[in-house]
Amino acid sequence: MNNSVCPQPPVADPGARVPGTPVAQVKQVGKATAGAPNAINGNIRPTKVFGTPDAGVVPVVGAVDARADNGSYVMYESRVDERTIDLMVWSVGLQGPAPVRVQLPPSWGTDKARTYPGLFLLHGGAEPADYQAWSVYSQFKQRVGNLEALVVMPSSGIGGHTTDYVNFGYNAGKQYGTFVRTELMQILHRGYALGEKSAVAGVSAGARSALEVAYKDPADFVAAGSYSGLLDTQILGIEQSITLGPASQALTPFEMWGHPYLNRNIWEDRNPTRNLTKLRAIKLFVSAGDGAQGPLDRKPIADVFEAVVAPSTASFIRAAKSARLDVTAFTGEHGTHRWPYFDREFGRSLPTLLAPLGLTPQAQPEPFKID
Repeated sequence: MNNSVCPQPPVADPGARVPGTPVAQVKQVGKATAGAPNAINGNIRPTKVFGTPDAGVVPVVGAVDARADNGSYVMYESRVDERTIDLMVWSVGLQGPAPVRVQLPPSWGTDKARTYPGLFLLHGGAEPADYQAWSVYSQFKQRVGNLEALVVMPSSGIGGHTTDYVNFGYNAGKQYGTFVRTELMQILHRGYALGEKSAVAGVSAGARSALEVAYKDPADFVAAGSYSGLLDTQILGIEQSITLGPASQALTPFEMWGHPYLNRNIWEDRNPTRNLTKLRAIKLFVSAGDGAQGPLDRKPIADVFEAVVAPSTASFIRAAKSARLDVTAFTGEHGTHRWPYFDREFGRSLPTLLAPLGLTPQAQPEPFKID
């Protein structure tokens, strides 16, 4: 494989910058489209900054000199509210800047020596809200607002898969697996008080990705949650969905993992069902609906995509239980591939995700419905 040389970060010594210095906004790589209907907050207005942090300052919340081994670092921080910041990270693996939303724990700043567990939340493919999706489409703060943890929501690009794209052998850019598992983890460990243990969960493309992130970095991730994910990528119909689906997102078919037969080793490396032994020490929560109108759909609907997801998730569950993995599963219920169900399952999963981190879920809100 021809590994092209990634560009060097624009600042040779990020630690030499002055904390709090204003920094101009930069253009995000792999940004999804802007503006979309929002079930909770109404319509999100389409603006050039939606999905990209506003211009901010040289880090004052995190350590200015925090950087990954390959040179990736936080270009600037944007304050969203008292306990939420957006980071713009220069990623060598992505060959450019990518945003990350971080909710700080309630006790942040009271003990400089304290570290916190992490909860990583991944968005899905063609996600209009990009890294902000969990904030605007779910009952995010009601569910995890008081956690003594860093809640981390990175961009995974328009494809929504937190994985390394093979890109036809050039291995240039779109290394979202490296971005999250290596670059971002190192930055957060070194500059934002992230502790030794984290959990990861995701929706749709991010659901499969959550399990890949966990089994590729079991030293950091002790629990993983999948809400409507393609967890067995090598069964009938799923390979075609993954290879041809990116065309609708302005991506090239086969650029992610190559051909499912000619590059079978790469596909198997990214398939949770083929990596069960690597998941053995990880607490798992897995759920999917059947695609039929459910209790959170106000209007009749038949969801083809959730109907495709269901057998893939079921295949993983059968294999995981046969391998005696610690998996909590909810399948077979009426429900569609939409945020009210993702949000509900997120609430269901919190005992599984948080227990290994030594955390207890807060009181959970009622699920919301969508037209």
